[in-house]
Amino acid sequence: MKKKLMIVIICLVAFLFNLNLKANIEGRDIIKKKQAGIFLAGKNLFDARFIMRFKEDINLSKEQEKKVENLLLAFEENSIKKSAEIKIRELRFASYLNSEKINRGKIERQLKTISKMKTDFLIDYINYLLDLKQIMTPVQIEKLKEIKKGIIMKFIKLKKKNKVIH
Repeated sequence: MKKKLMIVIICLVAFLFNLNLKANIEGRDIIKKKQAGIFLAGKNLFDARFIMRFKEDINLSKEQEKKVENLLLAFEENSIKKSAEIKIRELRFASYLNSEKINRGKIERQLKTISKMKTDFLIDYINYLLDLKQIMTPVQIEKLKEIKKGIIMKFIKLKKKNKVIH
């Protein structure tokens, strides 16, 4: 019985390693492009907290301010729910791997479901950022870009100043 369990565990580890290796080899460019796209979107779009921090500097109206707050609250609520649901599914998946009888088809379906949920979560995030952008005028967006650029430049100067040369 213990030998069978060990063989199943070894096979499962080999299977998961092979899946991961295959995904890394075949999907490397797709994954990098997706991550780069999300990074660029986050870099060129602004989160509600950033907008609210500089609301006076960009002359955000009370109506715009209310819309930004509503979007933030809706996104945060959705984010908490989806994150919890993903974590629960991941825990169930991990506990399923400890069972004696393992169905590869079920494992595959669970992994696809978890991956889809994570992708949907990223799509929600990008839509949230785009919705925030639509609230602001082009002038406000340009002011935020300048503010963000100034913050980055200050950080770079501070980093160079504190850098120790060996």
